Amino acid sequence: MMLQRIRLYYKVLKEISFINFLRFNKMKKHSGWFIPYRGGYYDIHKKSEIIINRNGRLFFNRKNNGNDPFVGHFVMEEGAKLIIKGKFSIMTGGRVFIGKNATLEITDGYINHNVFLVCGEKITIGKGATISNNVVIRDNDAHEIIDEKYVSKKPIEIGDHVWIGTNVIILKGVKIGNGAVIAANSLVNKDIPEKSLAGGVPIKIIKENIEWR
Repeated sequence: MMLQRIRLYYKVLKEISFINFLRFNKMKKHSGWFIPYRGGYYDIHKKSEIIINRNGRLFFNRKNNGNDPFVGHFVMEEGAKLIIKGKFSIMTGGRVFIGKNATLEITDGYINHNVFLVCGEKITIGKGATISNNVVIRDNDAHEIIDEKYVSKKPIEIGDHVWIGTNVIILKGVKIGNGAVIAANSLVNKDIPEKSLAGGVPIKIIKENIEWR
């Protein structure tokens, strides 16, 4: 058992970006760990804030194997805040951008390869998140429409035990309830009730009161 643990630690140490590991954790205000893997690009403003709860972990650009070719980008602007409440993995190829004074709050779970997550105000991801490949999550628009009633940013809330399929796009102002399942290739532009199976472009409710595991 001890030998297996030593081998596991050695493998992880070989794969992480050690300089960034020291950089993100040496002056940390949190009690958990930010674990940045090699092959990632990291740009974290000195006036941003990372809060990881005790026993919490954030694994970024985590690989399935040593030959994984995808590069991840992790950017936090001035005043940005990242809150990790449990253990969360973001696999290779992810693009995570937390804008000025914005907050990304995550409990636990994982996001598979090539996520595009843009947080301009607030994005919350609940406990047991299961998020597949090539998902887009953005709480803001890249450009603004010239209209006095137009709002360019609205928070996104993804509840507990939510399963999001491949190639899903989640737009600003959306709330996805606990236990919901979002089918692959869907455009989520409105709230989804808890324990619902939803899919389509634009999204609609397919079935209610579902359970999944």
